[in-house]
Parts: sequence; C-alpha cells; structure tokens
Amino acid sequence: PRIHRKRVVRYSSLVKIFLSAYFSLVFSNPAEAIKLSCLGQSMDLLPTAASPFVHLSFTFAHKNPKRQGWFLIDTACNGSYLDTSLIAPFKNGKRPDPLEFVFFETLYTPAFFWNDYSGFDLPFKQIGVVGTNLLSKNVYAIDFTENKLLQSPFENTCSPKQLQGAGLLPLSSEGYFSSDTNKRKLFSIEHVRPHENNPQNLSVPNGPVVPVKIANVSAVAMIDSGFNDAKYPFSVNINDALLSEVNKNGPKLVRAQEIPVSKLETCVKGAAVTTTAYRLKGTDRLEFIARDGKTVSSYTNAIFFLKSFASKARECAGIATWEIPAAQIGASFLKSFGTTVFNANSQTVWIPKN
Repeated sequence: PRIHRKRVVRYSSLVKIFLSAYFSLVFSNPAEAIKLSCLGQSMDLLPTAASPFVHLSFTFAHKNPKRQGWFLIDTACNGSYLDTSLIAPFKNGKRPDPLEFVFFETLYTPAFFWNDYSGFDLPFKQIGVVGTNLLSKNVYAIDFTENKLLQSPFENTCSPKQLQGAGLLPLSSEGYFSSDTNKRKLFSIEHVRPHENNPQNLSVPNGPVVPVKIANVSAVAMIDSGFNDAKYPFSVNINDALLSEVNKNGPKLVRAQEIPVSKLETCVKGAAVTTTAYRLKGTDRLEFIARDGKTVSSYTNAIFFLKSFASKARECAGIATWEIPAAQIGASFLKSFGTTVFNANSQTVWIPKN
C-alpha cells in the first residue's frame, strides 16, 4: 500500500476559531441521528476534527509501557500507519516488533507502516492511521451526529431491512471495497496507466468506491474520510478523464476563479500534482447513486479540484492515474450524511437520503 497524502492546510489561530464556529453552524445537525443498537459497540470521535479521529492504545512489546494517541480513521488508505517519531526512543531507530494494538477491545498484531505526521498542522497530535486493512474486517459506521465510530461483526450486524427502516440506502462498492481480496477488480488498461510498479494482475486499492453522477455523467468516487476539506467544504478531487467527459458537449464544469491553482503532494516525494478548482454551472449537480440506480443524495455546491496526471507519481495509483472517470470526495460529505455505514463483506456503503 501507498501513503495517501492528504491536503494539508495551515491556519492562523483566528482562522481556526472562525472555521470551528463555521463548521458548528454548517454541520450542527447534518442529519437526523440514527439509533440502531445493531451497529454495535462505539467509541468517541474527536468532535472538533474535520475528519474522524479516535483515541487508541498500543504497545510495542509486553515489557514496554502502553502508549495512547489520536488515530485517523482513513477509508482511502489500504494500510495502517504509525508516526515515525515513535521510533526515536528505540535503539538504532529501528522499527520495534512485535506491536500489539487494541481496537474496539480486540487485540491485533497487524503490520504497520510508518509515516511522518510532523508537518500536519493540527490542534492535536496525530500518531497514526487506521486503514482498510482493519476497516474491512468488520462493519463500521462513522456517525458525525453523535460523534461516534461504531463496530459490529459481519455475522451480527444490522440487516438491510433495519438500515432501510432507519432511512439509509445502499450504494454498491462491488469490486472495490471487500473483505475478500479475490472479489476486488484487477488493474487493467482501462483503469490505470500501466507502470512497472503496478502490474496488471494487481487488485485496485481496497476502499469504498461508489457510483456517482456529475452533471449526469456517470463515474466512480472514493469516499475518503482522511481528505480534510475544511478550507473548501464539499471538495471533490476529479481526474482528467472525468473533466473531459463532463465537458465533452460544452462546459458544465467551469473554473472557480476565486480559488488559486495549488499543488497537492503525492506518495512520491517531490512529485506534487497541480490542482485547479471548478464549479458546476446552473442546476447541474453531484449525485450519489444507489444500487437501484436512483439518486440518494445530491449537491449543487460541490467544488471540484482537477488532479492532473503526473508521470513521476504514476506508481501512486490514485485517481489521477486512472483512465476511467473517477473522483475522491472529502470528509465534509460524511458530516453532511450524518451516519455512513461501511460493510466490506457485502461490498456496500449505506448513506441517508436527502
């Protein structure tokens, strides 16, 4: 798995206070709270964060003291990560093994990767990421109405009837998000530009990719809970193929002149990609499409950032390298949904209709 570097935004203290108040107003009650005991046990989310963070404990070995810290719940990251600063106290700076990690009262000994989070300008210390290598083992719900992360086992979770009765509707993530790697799609010439580090017999990244329409053009979109779009709420990253398809018969996505062109880091150091902002014209909208083909939720106020293809970042295999129309949605959409349920066993994401 590759590191999915997120858009890092730096703010002054006054701007942080303003944004906190702004999001409190915009998302004070994004959707009606869904009360379902079948969603299982819960833990608190950090209420002031734009993305879902939970406080977890872990230890490097039985003889070492237990450590605690904030972990990002990242639906667009295949692996789980720890901050490189945790290596410093150990001899020679080598990664300590084995690592025991407690997640919802279950002790895991997963393979962790390492990343440097020192450059992330957050009002708290992030020390890790929980990725889909763990989030595909059970049913998880991110509930921003109650600021909870919930977990239930595949064999003892809410039935489709219970979820629909609570106002949630199913979006298919078939071929993309699965507890069984054999059910995920393979890279093909239609999905990703060929590269020696991405042979065509590899599976696509394991994450909740769902069907969407943008100005009535069908595409797929990765739900990225780690995409902090606090500066521009309802941000959507799109690739060249999607922009081309939407504007094929005339410009429907037009340049958002008030937002400057910027750079976005990739998994390859020094291989940043250019991002240009767009908005939809008139009554055109972004729609999330259910399994039955009907619209579940739609937005006219989304901001679209074009992630242009960069040859140096080809190996990252993100949507910029895909040749099919593809997008990546920011965490503010999850706040707008209120409750989102991820079931890798049924390859389904559930969101409320609005």
